[in-house]
Amino acid sequence: MILASCRWRTRDGLVTRNVYAEAPPRGEYELPPLGHTLPSLIHRSRARIPPARTVGTAVLP
Repeated sequence: MILASCRWRTRDGLVTRNVYAEAPPRGEYELPPLGHTLPSLIHRSRARIPPARTVGTAVLP
Protein backbone atom coordinates (compact mmCIF):
# COMPACT_ATOMS: atom_id res chain seq x y z
CA MET A 1 0.00 0.00 0.00
CA ILE A 2 2.83 2.42 0.77
CA LEU A 3 4.42 1.76 -2.62
CA ALA A 4 1.11 2.42 -4.41
CA SER A 5 0.65 5.66 -2.45
CA CYS A 6 4.15 6.84 -3.38
CA ARG A 7 3.56 6.01 -7.03
CA TRP A 8 0.32 8.03 -7.07
CA ARG A 9 2.12 11.03 -5.60
CA THR A 10 4.96 10.60 -8.11
CA ARG A 11 2.45 10.58 -10.94
CA ASP A 12 0.84 13.75 -9.54
CA GLY A 13 4.22 15.49 -9.24
CA LEU A 14 4.16 15.72 -5.44
CA VAL A 15 7.27 13.53 -5.00
CA THR A 16 10.13 12.48 -7.26
CA ARG A 17 11.67 9.02 -7.36
CA ASN A 18 15.30 8.21 -8.07
CA VAL A 19 15.87 4.60 -9.14
CA TYR A 20 19.26 2.94 -8.79
CA ALA A 21 20.28 -0.04 -10.92
CA GLU A 22 21.36 -2.35 -8.13
CA ALA A 23 20.52 -5.85 -7.02
CA PRO A 24 18.01 -5.71 -5.41
CA PRO A 25 16.57 -2.57 -7.08
CA ARG A 26 16.51 0.51 -4.87
CA GLY A 27 14.54 3.73 -5.16
CA GLU A 28 14.54 6.91 -3.12
CA TYR A 29 11.77 9.48 -2.88
CA GLU A 30 12.13 13.22 -2.28
CA LEU A 31 9.97 16.33 -2.38
CA PRO A 32 10.24 18.58 -5.44
CA PRO A 33 9.33 22.30 -5.13
CA LEU A 34 5.61 21.49 -5.56
CA GLY A 35 5.77 19.01 -2.67
CA HIS A 36 7.31 21.64 -0.40
CA THR A 37 4.19 23.81 -0.80
CA LEU A 38 1.93 21.19 0.80
CA PRO A 39 2.61 21.83 4.51
CA SER A 40 1.59 25.49 4.29
CA LEU A 41 -1.48 24.60 2.19
CA ILE A 42 -2.58 21.97 4.70
CA HIS A 43 -1.97 24.34 7.62
CA ARG A 44 -4.07 27.09 6.01
CA SER A 45 -6.85 24.62 5.16
CA ARG A 46 -7.00 23.24 8.71
CA ALA A 47 -7.20 26.78 10.11
CA ARG A 48 -10.48 27.30 8.19
CA ILE A 49 -12.16 24.12 9.45
CA PRO A 50 -13.98 24.52 12.77
CA PRO A 51 -13.09 21.93 15.42
CA ALA A 52 -15.45 19.00 15.79
CA ARG A 53 -17.63 18.80 18.89
CA THR A 54 -17.42 15.57 20.82
CA VAL A 55 -19.98 13.99 23.10
CA GLY A 56 -18.64 10.93 24.88
CA THR A 57 -17.01 8.90 22.10
CA ALA A 58 -19.18 10.29 19.27
CA VAL A 59 -17.94 13.09 17.04
CA LEU A 60 -20.64 15.54 16.01
CA PRO A 61 -20.52 17.95 13.04
